[in-house]
Amino acid sequence: MKPGTLRFVLVVGCAACFGTGLTASRLGLRQFDAISYTGLRFGVAAIAFAVFLGVRRRASWPRDPRFWITAVLFGVLGTALPMLAIISSLQYLSSGTAAIVAAVGPSFAVVFAHFALRDERLSARKILGVIVAFAGAAYLIAQKQTGLGVQASHGLGYGLLLGGLALSYGAIVSARRYLSGHDLFQVVGVQMVAAAALLLPLAILWLSSARITDVTTAVITVVYGGAIGTFAAFLGRFALIKQFGATDAALIDYVVPVMATIGGLAILDERLTVTMVVGMAIILLGVRIVQPATHKVSIPNEIYRHQPR
Repeated sequence: MKPGTLRFVLVVGCAACFGTGLTASRLGLRQFDAISYTGLRFGVAAIAFAVFLGVRRRASWPRDPRFWITAVLFGVLGTALPMLAIISSLQYLSSGTAAIVAAVGPSFAVVFAHFALRDERLSARKILGVIVAFAGAAYLIAQKQTGLGVQASHGLGYGLLLGGLALSYGAIVSARRYLSGHDLFQVVGVQMVAAAALLLPLAILWLSSARITDVTTAVITVVYGGAIGTFAAFLGRFALIKQFGATDAALIDYVVPVMATIGGLAILDERLTVTMVVGMAIILLGVRIVQPATHKVSIPNEIYRHQPR
């Protein structure tokens, strides 16, 4: 396969995994409460990661206790809690709206990295991009857009979503600082297992069989969300970073809102309004300003190789 074709396939494929994963989550919330669905989904993702790392050649786990403590901590604070918050927000927002607002995530990373990483200082360009991106999100919130055909009666959905994004991207920046040099797949694998270890018992405890009205739908949404929306999505992103660099991987941010919106329109009772399109355009413009136009990175694990202050 030609490099250009492979890049296109990976970008669109990853965006489809992330976007449809959000749609599957909204569908899953019709059968489960947020804690049960998130915990079961992490259980599937953790099994997939464990199998992948187990059969992966040259797999050698670090023996440094600090790696395990740090990775597990990030698994709880940077993976389990953010995912629970984001999935919980889908009780109030459509998957398309959530994906559109989630595009501001890299802007959180830019701000956090300025204070934590020596080589990620804020520039005038980045500041402008962050302001534009958050202005787009603020515009959607002010217009009370939910993508569900009704206006938001409160800001809980947006609060959960933005809080989850802040935790998630804060963990990514922290991982760059404290897990520098460790294998990317190992780090994420440990995080997934730690998240599952925290949420899976809670999922079983909160699970209510009375809420499940369609067993087939319940099973499909959990398996799809864990295997495709989490495991395959992350694996594809890492493959894209390894093969082409971080700049090409960042293209996923532009495609996920489109994929999630299409999935929500096709499968669920979601809506797409002119206001949502305008907000998405503003947010993606901000993301485009933040991201450099010509910077190429070819180091496989580059996102964990920044130097701490």
